[in-house]
Amino acid sequence: MILCSCNIITEDKIKECINGREKQPSVGTILKELGCSQVCGSCSNNIISVVRKHYGNIEMTTDDPISSFIQRNGKYCHL
Repeated sequence: MILCSCNIITEDKIKECINGREKQPSVGTILKELGCSQVCGSCSNNIISVVRKHYGNIEMTTDDPISSFIQRNGKYCHL
């Protein structure tokens, strides 16, 4: 399933990116590692959902510029 229409990022790509990590990455880190940039921010909740399922955690870090941008523009929320 496509989670980000702007960058054509699938759920499988997100899972591959986070698989094997000890520490939960931020949305911005995931986008950067996939070679993508934040465009509209509407994918952030989709990415957060996949990461939460993987880590069993309800908190996402927002300590990078992309996540901070998304949060300031009202696209980022805690589900």
